[in-house]
Amino acid sequence: MSINKRVLVYFIGMALLVLLIIFLGINIYISTYYYGSKVDDMIEIADSVDDAYEESETLIELSLKIDYIAYIFGGEINVYDETVTIDMLIQEGFFYKKGLIVKEVSHNDMTAYICDNKMGGQNGLWLMYGQELSNGKIVVLGIPVESIDNTVNAIKGFFVIIGILATFISAIFAFILAQSMSRPITKLNSIAKEMGKLNFKAKYIGNRKDEIGELGYTLNELTTYLEKTINDLKHELSKEKHLDVLRKRFVGQVSHELQTPLSVINGYIEALSDGVVDGEEEIKEYYIIIEEEALKMSKMIKELLDLSQLESGNFNMKKEKFDIGVLLDSIHNTHKFIAENKGINWLYEPLGNSCIICGDEGRIEQAFRNIIHNAFKHTPEGGNIQIIAKQVVNQDKIKITFKNNGDPIPEDQLSFIWESFYKAKTSDKKQGTGLGLAISANIFNYHEIAYSACNTEDGVAFELVIPLSQCE
Repeated sequence: MSINKRVLVYFIGMALLVLLIIFLGINIYISTYYYGSKVDDMIEIADSVDDAYEESETLIELSLKIDYIAYIFGGEINVYDETVTIDMLIQEGFFYKKGLIVKEVSHNDMTAYICDNKMGGQNGLWLMYGQELSNGKIVVLGIPVESIDNTVNAIKGFFVIIGILATFISAIFAFILAQSMSRPITKLNSIAKEMGKLNFKAKYIGNRKDEIGELGYTLNELTTYLEKTINDLKHELSKEKHLDVLRKRFVGQVSHELQTPLSVINGYIEALSDGVVDGEEEIKEYYIIIEEEALKMSKMIKELLDLSQLESGNFNMKKEKFDIGVLLDSIHNTHKFIAENKGINWLYEPLGNSCIICGDEGRIEQAFRNIIHNAFKHTPEGGNIQIIAKQVVNQDKIKITFKNNGDPIPEDQLSFIWESFYKAKTSDKKQGTGLGLAISANIFNYHEIAYSACNTEDGVAFELVIPLSQCE
């Protein structure tokens, strides 16, 4: 059963139960209650007659007052002299020709009587009550039972009509209430189903301040959070798939790179051991080649170990104060000769003043050299490599830009050049291992140095922003 029908059934059922209790109460107790109230009225009327005797000065005035009281009372009022008593009237079994006593009606320790009138041509039951006045006279009051029963039946009929109207109104109200509850819940259920289909466009729209409204707002927050989380996961998964491809390619590349020097070393060692080499110069040349190939392998293995330790967080770096300008000057003095030998134009714009930063100077130098080494690999002969260092105005930061001429990096690969195992083709068509920039990125992250890469009109630029923070 739907919520709409369930609320409707429960609400109408509760309304009918309440009306049933009221109906049973009216049918069982209304007669007793109304007869008791009439006895109370008779007692008050009797007291009013007693007051009329005390206040009236003439018989005419007394008669007028008693007639008016009878009119208000809606029944008969008879007064007997001192020769008649209540007990006499009761013992004789009738009240002034109203017939035999059929039933006693007790209320608040007072007793009235229902008499069956069979004399004087006035058939019917009467409710009679007698009371002795202060002057010793007896006043007897009578009301036709038929008029009382008619009033009771009218009350019962009135409550039946009210019950029907109340049930009808309750059904309308229950329907409206059920609709107001079921519609937003149905909408929320629809949103939840769309969430199950990974569709997060549907949102709860409403101004309710109750629990349903709070649930809607919570569901909106959940859809927003899930949408962001799933998008992030998709991005990470795509990135991970791409990196997995790069790792597989890297393994093959490293295997090839290691196999080549090993084959060269093995071939030259066999030639030396077989004695096929003549002359000391040729032997010396063989040893030099073997040493160079061994150094290549050593460098590659060292980079792999450094990257592994950096990514695992097990690499120890020390933070000390040093002048970043002095470090850049040292790098400039070293690499300008390398650039000259390669036919590359080396351009350097120094800071011009002392700027102290906090960090591991050796590791930061290693990161800078990796970027410069990458620039040498991609800059053609006759091209430019430029280092620009300047302090950011009104900020405690240093901005360093490494620029080089060469082919641009594909835009869809810019976000991956800092990842480990990424490899790009160099200007001489050789393949790199993709470790240098990954090592630099880890060093920059440790020192909270912002880094980025972008394509320029004639090449590529790497930008670094270094905070001038103090060592603790």
